[in-house]
Amino acid sequence: MAGAPGTGGTGSPGGSDPGTGGTGIFSHGSISAFGSVVLNGIHFDETGASIRINGASSSPGALRLGMVAGVQGERYADGVSGKAESIEVWSIARGPVTAAGGGQFTVLGMKIKTQGSTFLEGVASASAIAAGQWVTVWGLQADAQASSWVATRVAVGSAGGLVVATGMVSGSKEQRLLNGIRLTGGDAEKLHSGRVTRVEGKWDAEAGSLEVKSDHDMDVRGENVGSSALVEIEGVVTSLLGGNRFTLGSVEVDASADASNYAKLKVGSKLEVYGTWQGQVLKATELEFEDD
Repeated sequence: MAGAPGTGGTGSPGGSDPGTGGTGIFSHGSISAFGSVVLNGIHFDETGASIRINGASSSPGALRLGMVAGVQGERYADGVSGKAESIEVWSIARGPVTAAGGGQFTVLGMKIKTQGSTFLEGVASASAIAAGQWVTVWGLQADAQASSWVATRVAVGSAGGLVVATGMVSGSKEQRLLNGIRLTGGDAEKLHSGRVTRVEGKWDAEAGSLEVKSDHDMDVRGENVGSSALVEIEGVVTSLLGGNRFTLGSVEVDASADASNYAKLKVGSKLEVYGTWQGQVLKATELEFEDD
């Protein structure tokens, strides 16, 4: 979806104030509109919220359509508006495109797919993304290994600087890997195998290695919002576990309360899941399918 970058929100929709006494909520997904910050169908008033982008303090004006955000706050009784206490955004990739075609491209071992709903910046269409360009990507995990992603926003920009890659850390303590890329530096051995991790560092194209400068655990399971808080997560089905259970990205979901929609699921389905945390499992009350 090419066009203007889209700037940040400006308070509650229509200037209305539904009042206080809302229900605690954690919402994670791509920003779909402004006028407030709209995430998973809820208009969050971000006035006074703590906003962090890639770990740094930021402002509403830096938010863009298609960025994937985690919002903690409250939802009002009308069900479609709320108040954000904190908004946290992390990109998933930054670096050179090494292969592209058919609406897909590869960056630092990550296979990234665009859709009609993907917001684009610096390029007219997804078909114009080409090898050699430098891109920054926001998106949703699309396979169990966290090496495939669905892009919600792609920005084509200038080359150079530190790169970013996200995936499932593997290998031994002596040799950590991310999407098949060798991780180097003193911080590499500190990474936990089996965790979906965002790594920022220095890319050595000749050696095919990435020197770790910083890292961030991208796993939202059991996000600390309380067992009674509402949870809304947008994601892609990465596996079907049986017994009305499946994984959305890396989150295990118990869909026993919506078995009819569970029966329609397939790997690759894009959903919004509503429920509450039960330990590190999302106990779903409703599954809502999204169009690509």
